[in-house]
Amino acid sequence: MKRIAALHKPLLTLSLAAAGLCCVVPAHAGAQREEALSASVRSMMQRAVSDQAAPKLAFSSQQEAQAWLDEMSLRLAKKIPDAAVPF
Repeated sequence: MKRIAALHKPLLTLSLAAAGLCCVVPAHAGAQREEALSASVRSMMQRAVSDQAAPKLAFSSQQEAQAWLDEMSLRLAKKIPDAAVPF
């Protein structure tokens, strides 16, 4: 008898859960309004997305940059033999 009661408890729980899912009532948000942003928040957001100046290159020319890159690649080759890894 205890064994049958033990089987009925999970079945009853599953049945109640299924019945609860069938009787779901939709929730409505009501009359919500968008909150106005403060002036400081608005200006901070505007600065965050505004156009910024183009980045300035660290080297005066492409040749100078390539020379530096070649020199650093030679230095790294001693410690990292695979040339693709540093890039």
